Amino acid sequence: MITKWHRFRTIIVLSFVVSVFTGLLYQLYQIQIIRASVLYDKAQRQHNSKVALSPGRGTISDRRGKLLALNVSVDSIYAHPWQIECVAETSAKLSPLLGIPPDEIRRMLRSNQPFVWLARGMDSGKGEKVRELNLKGVGYLKEAKRFYPHRELASHILGFVNIDEVGLEGGEFYYDRYLRGESGWHYLTVDGRGREIIPFFAENLSPSRGHHLILTIDVVVQHIVERELNATIQRYGARAGSIIVIDPFSGEILAMANYPFFDPNQFHAYQPQKRRNRAITDLFEPGSTFKVFTAAAALEEGAYNPNDKIFVEHGFYQFGSHIISDVNPRGWLTFSEVVEVSSNIGAAKIARTLGRETLYRYIRLFGFGSLTGVDFPGEIRGILRSSLKWSEICMGTISFGQGIGVTSVQLAAATSAIANGGVLIRPRLAISVVDDEGYPIKKFSSSSKRIISAGTADQLTNIMVDVVERGTARRAAVSGYQVAGKTGTAQKFIDGRFSDTHFTLLFIGYLPAERPEVAIVVVIDEPQYDRRSGVVAAELFQRVAEQTMSYLRVTGKMNAGK
Repeated sequence: MITKWHRFRTIIVLSFVVSVFTGLLYQLYQIQIIRASVLYDKAQRQHNSKVALSPGRGTISDRRGKLLALNVSVDSIYAHPWQIECVAETSAKLSPLLGIPPDEIRRMLRSNQPFVWLARGMDSGKGEKVRELNLKGVGYLKEAKRFYPHRELASHILGFVNIDEVGLEGGEFYYDRYLRGESGWHYLTVDGRGREIIPFFAENLSPSRGHHLILTIDVVVQHIVERELNATIQRYGARAGSIIVIDPFSGEILAMANYPFFDPNQFHAYQPQKRRNRAITDLFEPGSTFKVFTAAAALEEGAYNPNDKIFVEHGFYQFGSHIISDVNPRGWLTFSEVVEVSSNIGAAKIARTLGRETLYRYIRLFGFGSLTGVDFPGEIRGILRSSLKWSEICMGTISFGQGIGVTSVQLAAATSAIANGGVLIRPRLAISVVDDEGYPIKKFSSSSKRIISAGTADQLTNIMVDVVERGTARRAAVSGYQVAGKTGTAQKFIDGRFSDTHFTLLFIGYLPAERPEVAIVVVIDEPQYDRRSGVVAAELFQRVAEQTMSYLRVTGKMNAGK
């Protein structure tokens, strides 16, 4: 017999069941409908990670195919922080293997991110040692790391890349779009215990390798230049220095060296000022090397002939309200001798004859005050004020290289214009970009324009040969070759005045003079010994030129005569 009590209990039970079932339906509704996308995303983050894979960066080689930059295989260690069961224990086991303090590993493992890198670019084989630890949520991937096998050699030309193989400086930065390739992706999928599994549909995207860059430099010439530059810096206690060796007819730079050196494999260990390419980014006053370009303007304009006489005032000359002086007082000199013995007074008188507008125009024609267009980041224009702003004394001092700021690469281009017969050519550091099979993707060439006649260039060459054979640059002579060159010493402008203790020593030249194979620019900054001697730069030129001619197997006239 069903009593009222039985019916009451039945209603209570049914109500409870309905309530529970309704609650379950509500929760299912929340999970499946309302929070479906949120929970799905959370599950995806826990079980799947999309890891960017760096592309195989293209190599960089010298003109003869010697590798200067390439990639090596390395192991990169990662973790899924949410899967780490014991952060302290995992950190303690990884620390000695990765060489990272346990506290730093703990900080990374407590990240809110589903995926973190613990260490990248580790030596190959380190990943397998990590795997052997059998740590839940920790794994490794194979990546490529940039490697510079010659370390400091050509480092200022090459530059360097970051951990993701993106070019940051130098040629690595300038030609990054050709070298870097296309990034890929690797999808990591793990089960509930953190073990990596292979998904049914693996949507991995393999990276594509970049193209290869062939530079104009020659590793052997570059080595000669860096070795001799370092020897000179150490011998004379100089602060810095630069050398450029360039083919004056093609504009191809065979060597470009700067001191201090740095190792791009460990670029973080060097201050930025040690990593910059001083030959392109630093300016200085060219000193007496600039007399060559003043002479070029006078010869091209027909204002003087090489044998014309100039009175150099026995060493002291009133130029406007200022005095211009020569180190060695003389009376009459020929136009050629003004350059040969490096007379400031003679140069100032030539400038006065030309006039400021004409002198300014030729200075601009030789590329000073403008970018050369060299294929390298960070090039500066130097300093050349408009001739409208020149005072009379400014015109006089600019004629012998004071009151104007130039770069080594500008001097190299301007010197090449005399060496090649009067054509200004854009200097460059790259020959071509090629694919894996060696087929050209892009070839590079240099623009050019004639700025002086071949006859004027020949006259200047004869004058510069006399500078080396009879004048101020005898230490630059190379046995078996006729050398054309010019020394320069520039007082540095410090605290509003020209310093008596800080100098820049220079030499510009080329050989063989009759048909130059190379033009060379030498700049030595603040030597502590022989501070005002053009001998320092001339001797460095001589050593570099002699070894370069021997290596290139160039024959030339003996210095005995023209």
